[in-house]
Amino acid sequence: MADVPGTIVSFYSYKGGVGRTMSVVNVAMTLAENGFRVLVVDLDLLAPGVQDYPLFHEAVESSIKYVSPKKRELGVGGMLDLVERQICSSLKKKERPFQDPFVPAKGDPITWQKWKRRVYEHRTPDGFVDVLPAGPATHQAVEILAHVGWYKFLTKHGGMELILSMRDRWWRKEYDFTLIDSRTGLSDYLRFCVGMLPDVAVVIAGLNEQNLDGLNAALQGVEEVLPYREIDLNVIPVLSLIPSAELDLVGDRFLHAEKLLKDIRTRADAIGGEQRTLRILGEPVRLPYVATLAVAERLVVPSDPDAAIFRPYVRIAEMLARHKFAAIDNLIDEAIYEGSAAGLDNERVSGLIKEAQVMSANAFYVYGSIHCQKLEGQRLTYAQLPDGVKYFEEARKLIRKRRGLEPDEPWDKADASIGHWKIELEALVFYARVLAADKARSKAIDAFRDAIDFATRFEKRNHADMFTDRDWDRYSHEMLFTKAFCELGRLELQIHVVENDGMVKTPALKDNLEKTRRLFQQLAPHGISSDLKKRLEDCDQAVSQLER
Repeated sequence: MADVPGTIVSFYSYKGGVGRTMSVVNVAMTLAENGFRVLVVDLDLLAPGVQDYPLFHEAVESSIKYVSPKKRELGVGGMLDLVERQICSSLKKKERPFQDPFVPAKGDPITWQKWKRRVYEHRTPDGFVDVLPAGPATHQAVEILAHVGWYKFLTKHGGMELILSMRDRWWRKEYDFTLIDSRTGLSDYLRFCVGMLPDVAVVIAGLNEQNLDGLNAALQGVEEVLPYREIDLNVIPVLSLIPSAELDLVGDRFLHAEKLLKDIRTRADAIGGEQRTLRILGEPVRLPYVATLAVAERLVVPSDPDAAIFRPYVRIAEMLARHKFAAIDNLIDEAIYEGSAAGLDNERVSGLIKEAQVMSANAFYVYGSIHCQKLEGQRLTYAQLPDGVKYFEEARKLIRKRRGLEPDEPWDKADASIGHWKIELEALVFYARVLAADKARSKAIDAFRDAIDFATRFEKRNHADMFTDRDWDRYSHEMLFTKAFCELGRLELQIHVVENDGMVKTPALKDNLEKTRRLFQQLAPHGISSDLKKRLEDCDQAVSQLER
């Protein structure tokens, strides 16, 4: 990875049975579906659950069977093997049960990677899920760790050095997101796995009194270790097992949870200054109770978009992605704001776009790069400066790369599962309009066709799209609007080319006129503006004359 490190996320619940592990694996799949590189680490070492899920189990089944230390090779046994090796490294060499001298905390990413397994690969170049499993429940390290204790493992046996080294030298550099399934309860696990290890904590709680009180106690425990952090700890709250009945009681529970989170925000605001605090990201995500999921380990992403619990997982993934690229998105938003207030030819706007472009390139944030190329192209075009077209052409290349297409492949082969297509569509449309304004009519006709084909590819709703699914009605209307205006722009250019180049009219021109008319009828069933009506009438008249 480049200059921007990966994000470490710990999933925590005070009690078991609230869907923590299920959230981990489904959020991981959602992020991979949107083109991110994801590692899942199971640190619930005494009661592992990740490896029981489909795909995950298949990936690790052969590597988590118990093998005695003397026969165990590197890469077998998951995290428990690393823990056992680390604890035994404090013994005299002749007392160590392993034949090889490997000490995990003194290892390197190349060696550590022997323990991870590939779970899932998306069709995009970067979208995939790897897992670092806990290991077999019969592992001797379970007894050793229970005897030594988590605190002593961290402080006396090099456990903290091992995990933090893997985090900083491996996880952050090789993955966009590392999702950690951490242990329940109030313990040293909590303070380390939630308070010190991650950038973001996803805390999950049921609505009953015990869960909410336990969550409050857990977050207070985390606050005790915040002074040892270099940055604030961001928290995504998740309320789980929400029933569909007894609405009055459910409403009371929500009020209780909201008060708890408000108290945390108040404590954070009161601290201020340079001291580290908990930062609550947004309102709680709500996970509904689904009876079938309560009795079976199951992945609902990406195969079951109609499941009631599907959308909340996508929402958590969206919050993580927005948090990761917030600094870049804020720069882009600032450039848009400055442009609307002071004009796009303002020097500050240009500086903000360039800064965001550099940050996007360093972070491999292709969407951010596309957005910046589009804005710079718009800025130059509106300011009547040269070279606007080349920025739109670069944006188009990046869009095709992001969608997994070769230069000449059609859009119907594009990967439609990755989110954030709206800015891409806008860039393609602006490109066509700039070409038309520059009198490059043949290129503009092709560019409008390009934008229409792109829009057609994304007409079908994609429930795993983190950025458009929640507002699909609005986005689908914008899609129709864009297609209609692209068809009209293309039709007007085709007519102009036929009229001026003396080409013979083909039936396709009249078909395009009817297609354009139908799109506008869909867009505005109760009528269209007088200006649009006049443009369509002019096209109708021109096509009729060309037929004579």
